[in-house]
Amino acid sequence: MQHLLPMRLRLSNLLETNQLAIAGVVLRPPVFRETPAGIPLLQCILEHNSMQIEAGLKRKNKLRIRVFMMGDAVKQLEGWLKAGSKIKVNGFLDEQRYSSSDPRIVIHANVIEHLE
Repeated sequence: MQHLLPMRLRLSNLLETNQLAIAGVVLRPPVFRETPAGIPLLQCILEHNSMQIEAGLKRKNKLRIRVFMMGDAVKQLEGWLKAGSKIKVNGFLDEQRYSSSDPRIVIHANVIEHLE
């Protein structure tokens, strides 16, 4: 039984993997505010358009997704991030629920880079 423990630990670490990098355009003016605890918060909508290969065929890929970012790094974005900005977002996916039957996938950004 002990020989299974390292495999279980490795599997557990793999199941915790949740990383995403996506590029796109900020669709509407971003919202900058603070949480009740005073933590800077950014919220925006990212629109992504690309061609991807699936099963050996080209496929048009278009999506819109809500992006959140928290912390002091948000303050650095206020000077340049606006509707129309081309950005790359690195972060992780999470679920935001408006009701028990309506989950929405969102990105929690760790890094937002300007791409122009």
